[in-house]
Amino acid sequence: MLFFFENEVFYSFNLLLTASVYMAMVFVYKTKEYQFVFSVMLVYAVYQLVENTPLYAVDSLVYALVGILYIGFAYAFRNHTFIEKVFRLTSGAVSFLAFIYITYESILIQEQSSSWLLLAAYVVIMVNYLVLSNVTKYVIFTYLAPVFFFVSMAQLWDLTQTGPWFFFLYTAASLLFLYGGIWTKVKWLQVLKDSNLYTSLFVLTGCLYYALYDLQYGYSAIMLLIVSLLSYFVKKSSAHADMKSTAVWVLPSGLVAASAIFYQKLLEWVPAYSEGYSISFHIALTGVLLLGLHYVWEKAEEDDFAMSTFYIAEGTYVAAIMLLLVDDGVDPMVVRPLLLLTGIGMMYLLVRYSRKTYYWSFVSVASLAFYTSLIDPFGIDSFSNVLMYMIFAPVVLIAIGEWGEKKSKGMRPHFYMLGHIVQPFIVLLILLDQLGTEYVHPALLMIPLGVYVFSALKAGRESGTKTMLYAALTTGYLFIVTLSKELGWDEVSYEDAFLASSFLYAVLWFFVSGEWKKRIEWYIIPFSILGLFVVISDVPLEAEGEWLLVIGYTVFNLFFLHQRSWPLVRFVPLILTFGLWEKLRVFWTDMDMTLVLVLSILGLLGSGKLLQKRLFGPGVDADAYTWTALLYIGYLNLYTLWDESVWIRILPVVLLSLWFYLGGKKCSEKFLQNVFYTGAAVSLYGAYLMIAAAYSEYIPDLIIAEVQALPVLIVLAFVRKNIWSASAEMMSYVQFAALLLISGYLVVDAIQSHTIWDAWIIGGLSLASMVAGMQLRIKSYFLVGMGVLIFNIIYQTRPYWGNLPWWVYLLIAGLVLIGIASYNEWQKQRSESEKPVEQKWKKLWKAFKKWQ
Repeated sequence: MLFFFENEVFYSFNLLLTASVYMAMVFVYKTKEYQFVFSVMLVYAVYQLVENTPLYAVDSLVYALVGILYIGFAYAFRNHTFIEKVFRLTSGAVSFLAFIYITYESILIQEQSSSWLLLAAYVVIMVNYLVLSNVTKYVIFTYLAPVFFFVSMAQLWDLTQTGPWFFFLYTAASLLFLYGGIWTKVKWLQVLKDSNLYTSLFVLTGCLYYALYDLQYGYSAIMLLIVSLLSYFVKKSSAHADMKSTAVWVLPSGLVAASAIFYQKLLEWVPAYSEGYSISFHIALTGVLLLGLHYVWEKAEEDDFAMSTFYIAEGTYVAAIMLLLVDDGVDPMVVRPLLLLTGIGMMYLLVRYSRKTYYWSFVSVASLAFYTSLIDPFGIDSFSNVLMYMIFAPVVLIAIGEWGEKKSKGMRPHFYMLGHIVQPFIVLLILLDQLGTEYVHPALLMIPLGVYVFSALKAGRESGTKTMLYAALTTGYLFIVTLSKELGWDEVSYEDAFLASSFLYAVLWFFVSGEWKKRIEWYIIPFSILGLFVVISDVPLEAEGEWLLVIGYTVFNLFFLHQRSWPLVRFVPLILTFGLWEKLRVFWTDMDMTLVLVLSILGLLGSGKLLQKRLFGPGVDADAYTWTALLYIGYLNLYTLWDESVWIRILPVVLLSLWFYLGGKKCSEKFLQNVFYTGAAVSLYGAYLMIAAAYSEYIPDLIIAEVQALPVLIVLAFVRKNIWSASAEMMSYVQFAALLLISGYLVVDAIQSHTIWDAWIIGGLSLASMVAGMQLRIKSYFLVGMGVLIFNIIYQTRPYWGNLPWWVYLLIAGLVLIGIASYNEWQKQRSESEKPVEQKWKKLWKAFKKWQ
């Protein structure tokens, strides 16, 4: 008995019997969990059996077959759903574990990585997963089957060593891709079509990446050709619409990539190929060959491949042209111009095939590149000669556009656009060239000037006409600037060029039609304003009368601003003139500045009166002349403020009064008009005060306060009667407040002087105020006069009543109270007819309330 237990072979049989018992218990006790014990014990039993019997020689194959054994169990118990399902899953798990074990055993334990037996085991595992993919719905099995196909192929290469491993696997993946993913009609392989397809794509990509990484250019090119071949079969046989559409573009793209990679291999065979031809020629040749393939596809009526091949060919040739920018290995005498000339034809075919007019841009760029490439064949070496050659490039482009438009509609705009994109850079290079000792003649600028004029006349849209016109005018200015240097007129600066250009533009404006006048005005106004700013900023203005030229330039600006009716913009040239005065103040005296500024203010006010009806409005409209005159008045004050003559110092104030008066005439609202007129009157009063202060030494101190303050009453009376007559009540309050302030000021002055003459003057003025108030029926004059008179009397008699003993005040107060009480008692005892005094007072009070 001990022999049976200690013998490993019998031990394995015991395990098999025990596993069978557990499987039987599943049915006897209806316990499904025993099935898992059966599966584990069966695997262990097989292991013991193989390891201790002659089966050890084929252990890898036996372990792989265990997965098939479980599929057999699943079939045997096909009437028991759960058991069948568990056996199938166990089959998949056991096969994967068997793969891990036999691979580990082969490499690490037996120290061998390949054998035909191991290949057979891998094939059995692949078949196992193939069966599971068909009998189950688990997606993982459908992917494990092709995975083990590639494992088997890797093992086969290891045994045969046929070519590089990556190319061997690439070939196997290609075959699986075609047959297993597209062509297969075998029922058992139908379920694997998608997994075969995607797994093959993954392997194809990985092998290609490795080949490129390992710099295997020859194999990489062949692999990319195979990609193109596979794409053809995908388009013809695949049922996936998205894959078909992708394959249409992959085929020509793979050919391009294969050709580009093959270039490196070609250099190993023909090293001289890189000298004179280089990668640019190679890529361009690829594009031409693809174009030939496009016509082959058309002959074969393969429209999709014909379309994709054509566009890939065009894109390839465009890439070749782009490479010319950085590829200095191309022969500049023949190859480069030939490539670009061919590029013109290629781009023309693109326009014709696509029927899209915007592709004319590619034709125009290729034409310009070809024109530029002729510099080396023509032997043009110096920078000046290159400029003289390139100045005609826009002319050639525009001429081609004009000629081609007659045959191909939509061609001209693209050649025009490129010509006008290039031309500013050429003009800029000409200007930079003028900085050197050897430079081209500025007359060359007449060529772009002519191009701009021609384009302005031919432009169909208003925006294009204006753009070309303004470019022509700008070029004209640059021509004037550079021509003066060429002619030796060094004294003619760029600031003077602004003046000359503005004058020429004005002459042009005078002779053109009204439509062109409006276009020119949009340029001449900002140009002249900029010119005015430059002249004022940079010209020293040291010459006699040179400042008059700036004034004339300012008037020139204002003339054109009136042509466009831009009232707010008129502020700009007017305000810029302050910079002129700031420069001239260095050379002029204050008296000269005062005289010129006064004349300028009068001129501005006169211009505003003649040219502008309203001070501001409607909308954003404003009288720039009148408002600038106000700024000038403030600026004038800087020069008159410290002058010794009061008649000079009052000039800003008098002019301010005039400004208020003229501004009031331009106000449409009555209230604003009254405010301005009041400002004029107040300004005149201010001038009066300045004169009075200046001649104060000739005025007696006794009446100096009265001379300063009393004219306010005249101003108030004038304002109330002639300006604010419609606001009598408001003016009454203003007048009353003014009288209080004036009377307070005069009383304080009298108290400070403390002479009898001041008392007489205050008394006389207060009495005159009362009389005037009674005669003119003005309450404020009467009340203020009476109040000041009473105060004056009390104040002047204070030495008398202020020294009485205290009991006299008490006696007077008692007598007053007794008198008031007696009078009230007496009034109560009398009838209404016996109260004539009271009735008289009521009549007087009633009449008093009617006063102003």
